Amino acid sequence: MKLLLNTHVLLWAVLEPAKLSTSLRDLLGLFVVDHRDPFNRLLAAQAMAENLILASNNGAFDQFEGLKRLS
Repeated sequence: MKLLLNTHVLLWAVLEPAKLSTSLRDLLGLFVVDHRDPFNRLLAAQAMAENLILASNNGAFDQFEGLKRLS
């Protein structure tokens, strides 16, 4: 699935994810609880949206269901 984000969606995803609907947060792979690095959320969302494998040994990415990660 390809998804085009309006600028405010990107900003909310990083700064105020609770403003996004649950379905959109799920689609982006965003979780409001226990994840402190907004850049990680962006990386996970981009990898999932573009069906990419994320190269990282950061275990924080384990919480993103459906994210393919190679460490």
